[in-house]
Amino acid sequence: MNTRSSLSLVWTVLAIIAFGWSCQERQLQEAPVMKQYYDLDSVLEYQITWLDSLKPQVKKLVILDGQEEERIDTVRWDRELIFFEESDINRPFLRGSYDAQEITENGFRKIVYSPKDPSDLGVVRLAVYLKSGYLQKIECVFEERNLLYTNSRIATMSFSEVGGIPRLTNYQLEGRQKVILKDPIEYLVKGEVLYL
Repeated sequence: MNTRSSLSLVWTVLAIIAFGWSCQERQLQEAPVMKQYYDLDSVLEYQITWLDSLKPQVKKLVILDGQEEERIDTVRWDRELIFFEESDINRPFLRGSYDAQEITENGFRKIVYSPKDPSDLGVVRLAVYLKSGYLQKIECVFEERNLLYTNSRIATMSFSEVGGIPRLTNYQLEGRQKVILKDPIEYLVKGEVLYL
C-alpha cells in the first residue's frame, strides 16, 4: 500500500468517525426533555411566538389600589405573560415537589398540581383544564412570604381551540403585595385578545 492510499484511507476513516460522532451528538441535543408536570413553558413559548407574529391588540383593564384604567393597546407578549412563565413547575430543582390530581367534571378534565410541602415553592396550585383533549384554561396561584413582605397572586389564561391549536383569548392577574410598614397594594389586570 502506498503512502497516498494509506493517507486517503486514514482520512476516510476519520471522516466516518466524525460523521458518526456528530450524528450521535445531534441525537443527544435533539432528544426531547421529558416534563414531569404539564408543559406550561412550551404552551407559553408557542403563544408568545404566535401572538408576536399576529400582533393583535389587547383590550386591557388595570385596577391598582382602586384606580381604574381601560385601554386598547398592542403589547410585548414576552413581558405581558411573564407572570405565567414564573409559574412553570417543570424546573429541574422542583422535580418531585408536586402531586397531581385528575378530576373530571362537567365535561372537563382538570389536572391540579399541589406542592407536597408548600412552605418554600412559590406556586401553591397549578390547574390545567382540558376539554376533548384541548387546552381551555390554566390557573396558577402563587405565594411568597418572608420577614419583609408577602406577595400573592392568581394568574389565569383562557383559550379557545382553532384548528386543533389552543389560542389565547383572555388572561387575568389578580394580586396583593404587602411590604412591612407599608399599606398593601392590590391590583387586577384583565386582558382580552382582539383578533381580527
